[in-house]
Amino acid sequence: MNFASFNFSLLRMEHIETLYVADGGVRLHLRLRDPLSVRASHEFFSETLDFKCQYSVEWYEIVTDVEVDTMVPDRVWVRAVEEDVIPGFRVWRGHSSEQAFAAAAAEQKKKRSRTGVTGGATRSDRAGKRRRTSDDAVAGGLQPDEPAASRDDDVAQDEDHVDFENQHNESANESEHSEQAEWELLADFAESQEKQRPDSHESEAAGSAAAAAAVSADDGDGAAAAAEGGAPEGLVRPYKAVKKTTKEDVFHIPGFGSLRYNDKKKTLTAHCLCDKHTDQECRKQRTCLEGHQRGQGRPVGYLTLWLQEQHFHDSAKKHIKESTAHEERAQRERAREYFQALPGGLDFAQKYERQRKEGEPEEPDFARPIYIGYLSKSMFTVNDARAWAMADQTATSERDAGGHEAKWKLKAAEARIAIGISLSSALWTSRDDFVGEGLRLTARQQDLIDTVAAKVLLSKRGQLAVDVLKDTYLDISQGHDRMKHSRADGVACTFTTSTLLYSYSEDRVVLPLEMMLMHGFPRSAIAPRSIGQRALKDMVGNGMSLPCLATMVWAFWVMRNRQFEAPQQTPLQILCPSRVSRVKQKQTPTPARLRDRVAQQPARKRQRVVIDITEDFD
Repeated sequence: MNFASFNFSLLRMEHIETLYVADGGVRLHLRLRDPLSVRASHEFFSETLDFKCQYSVEWYEIVTDVEVDTMVPDRVWVRAVEEDVIPGFRVWRGHSSEQAFAAAAAEQKKKRSRTGVTGGATRSDRAGKRRRTSDDAVAGGLQPDEPAASRDDDVAQDEDHVDFENQHNESANESEHSEQAEWELLADFAESQEKQRPDSHESEAAGSAAAAAAVSADDGDGAAAAAEGGAPEGLVRPYKAVKKTTKEDVFHIPGFGSLRYNDKKKTLTAHCLCDKHTDQECRKQRTCLEGHQRGQGRPVGYLTLWLQEQHFHDSAKKHIKESTAHEERAQRERAREYFQALPGGLDFAQKYERQRKEGEPEEPDFARPIYIGYLSKSMFTVNDARAWAMADQTATSERDAGGHEAKWKLKAAEARIAIGISLSSALWTSRDDFVGEGLRLTARQQDLIDTVAAKVLLSKRGQLAVDVLKDTYLDISQGHDRMKHSRADGVACTFTTSTLLYSYSEDRVVLPLEMMLMHGFPRSAIAPRSIGQRALKDMVGNGMSLPCLATMVWAFWVMRNRQFEAPQQTPLQILCPSRVSRVKQKQTPTPARLRDRVAQQPARKRQRVVIDITEDFD
């Protein structure tokens, strides 16, 4: 089950037998179908379900103890789940029944829209959710009859929040409709329960009187009607719209839209009136309070220019996100002059914008200055200039990097400076035939591949890059501070479960089976089909080849008589003390004696000597 999209997979199984156990439960014996039938939820529904039929649901849990590391069994035991632990749900009752149910729900909805109550029943007689009123404290929710203008109170101060606000408003409306649907279902259920009561006629009569009282209450005779009809307290009244609490001062710009000032938030919001912008509400908001940014608190020129350029964008989303009104200072100044020339425009701007400081222009210049540095040849060399440029690029990359990217980008810049290459060099990944098969090719991975390639090539000057990097393997999982790489004829790097090797010669990821061969496994090794690549990689990261382990033990044994590093108890004595005791009875074969002994034997016996030595350590 994917809890983000609520998509899931279905496995079809066949029923074998049903057993009634001693504790009163029921256990089913199921088995897999041949061939295996696994379907995604949408595939299963489209291929299998027939909405003309009526369905029933039974819930079971698997009681067979299935370990995670074992193969999937073909048979499992399940038992029924108690109904009280299952949340409430409704099963499809067939097309005809559902159609009748929908018609009944629509009829009840019409009754509620006419009288404000369902079937004349009072709130005390009905179980269900109460409709929200203007006195309810609901964060961010909008009432169905609330004017659209009131939604401006929830808009954010930055244009990047506009889409979020639209989604927020839509979700609020959807939740309103969902609550209304739940109300209707509960109302229908309550009505069916009331019809089963013996005094249903009396309740209907009382309900009719209550409905009449509710209708007359709107005409100003609510108290009298309630007294005559005996309407109980807490009667559900017809729904009324919520009055807007914040009054906005609206200034209309002919042909473009309007600017609205919210005194509660001290903001100006521009509302676009372009007939092409129908995909979402087209508006942009700025604060009238002073801030740390230049020109903040004086947004009239910017918002007016934003409204004037509305016809250059095909949709509201593009108008909001792709606007360039902040780039042209001269155009913003002309837009401000146009706004202030409108009747009442100057008074509107002076009333709500912050006061202009001494020496501050009407519209700020958001362009960033460009600095050019010069180094005197009498004091600095070319290498000094390159070092200065790299240091500047390092500082810039560190400033521009955000969040978790800042660390690896800083490490990458330091590694490139230490090697002596440019921060923008991409000598390997910029090749036309570069693929990097098996990699996600993130910015960090590509930078690491290029940095290690440059490091290896600089150590082998005068040779072709393809020849130098032919047998080079890079561990992508490591960072720029380590840059772990090895060659086929050298010492292999340590493997872990997260190791990800990249082969420069093959231009792809090294497979787990190939990593096993690097560990010393024979080329004839074959992995069973039931073992996946993830399991093989875990084995490579956690294991070691036995021939390699035997070589290490043999090396310890050969070196055990070295006086400067011989411990009191060698690793060989710890691993196989019985074998060492038999070896001690013989003359200790030092490397010099071993070479003399092998040299004195014929070629045929030399092989037997080696075999005898090997057999001592089986």
